[in-house]
Amino acid sequence: MIHAKVLVVDHEQGAYDVLKPGLARRGYEIHTTTTMTNALALAGAHVYQAAFVSLALAPNRAVLDGLHAEIPNLPVILIHLTSR
Repeated sequence: MIHAKVLVVDHEQGAYDVLKPGLARRGYEIHTTTTMTNALALAGAHVYQAAFVSLALAPNRAVLDGLHAEIPNLPVILIHLTSR
C-alpha cells in the first residue's frame, strides 16, 4: 500500500535508485527526474506529498512556483550538496 508519493529532482538520479526498493516496502513511492521540465510534468500527473529539489536545478523561484501551481501547499525541501 502506498502511503506517500515523493518527487525528487536532482542531477544525480541514479543515486536515489538504491533507496527506492526499501522505501517502497515501507509504503513510499519515489519518482525521480533530472530536469524541472519533467518535474512539472510529473507534478501535473501525480499528487505528491513532498518534493525534494536540488537547489542547482531551481535557480529562481519561478520553477518552484510552477510546482506549487500544479500541487498547492506541496512541501518543497531544497537540497544542496557540497563537494568535499
